[in-house]
Amino acid sequence: MPVEPLQVHISEARCGATRRFTTLECMLNFNMRWRFRAPADDEFHHGVIPAEACQQFSALIRRFNPAGNQNVWEAFKERFRAVTNEYYGPSTNAYFAQYDCREALNNAAANAPMFIEAFYDVLVELQAGGIVPDFPAADLINELLAEHRIGYRVRGLDLVAVGIGDNLLEVQLPVAPVLADVARETVQQSLTRASDLLSRGEHRAAVMETLWLLDSVSTVYRGVRIEDGEVRGAYFNTIVTDLRRLIPSGTLPQVLRWVETLYGYLSAPGGGQIRHGMDLSADLQVSPNDARLYCNLIRSYIDYLLSEYERLAT
Repeated sequence: MPVEPLQVHISEARCGATRRFTTLECMLNFNMRWRFRAPADDEFHHGVIPAEACQQFSALIRRFNPAGNQNVWEAFKERFRAVTNEYYGPSTNAYFAQYDCREALNNAAANAPMFIEAFYDVLVELQAGGIVPDFPAADLINELLAEHRIGYRVRGLDLVAVGIGDNLLEVQLPVAPVLADVARETVQQSLTRASDLLSRGEHRAAVMETLWLLDSVSTVYRGVRIEDGEVRGAYFNTIVTDLRRLIPSGTLPQVLRWVETLYGYLSAPGGGQIRHGMDLSADLQVSPNDARLYCNLIRSYIDYLLSEYERLAT
């Protein structure tokens, strides 16, 4: 439900802006009741921002402000203190401003939705003034929320709660440490895209994204030596064939059979109709329940395959 803007003053002098900052309006819409009491936790954190996440949000502010400009610390500090109705006054220097900002951030974490709103609002306003670099603020915030299982996402100008029963593919993947940073980023970005597509009701696209990721993840096994053999396959089917030949018993070959069955079903025009074309005379819709099932199954297989890769490659 839309909320009335909360006026928070940010002076031109403190921000050093090239244009005048007269007010900072609350830009995100969410349930008014959350301003007084955040929802209870379920499988996600809804009430309080965890301490580990606070540390990362604080680290992000430092990254936005590598020169240690006191004006940036003050902007965030003022907004976080508005969350807790604490008195705001400027710090005596940049060192104390950073310390006071971190304290205000930790105090504001007691109400998760208002904390997210405060961080987003200040970041977007400072970006608009050219004070910090311009990048997709919502994407960055959503990645942190997903990483720490915090049950909210920024969707456009709405802050929405996610939890049990929501169309969300949760992004918390234990990516193998032996993977290169670029591979980790690719996996994380793909899962984030799938999560967003599910939340927007784009069910077929979400399944296609996770199926593409399964294809991509299988390639990490290429070149892995297993006892006297080596995985030489170049793509999903040939890589799976090599793995089943080299590891004929145990959990991995059984999982690979399940993966092949699902992969084949989703690829066939007479099956899931996801990968290799659709039967245009049939129902082309992918239901929300089916999409969540497919995405979560594929994600669990990806988790397992990456963990097994780490074991075999080290």
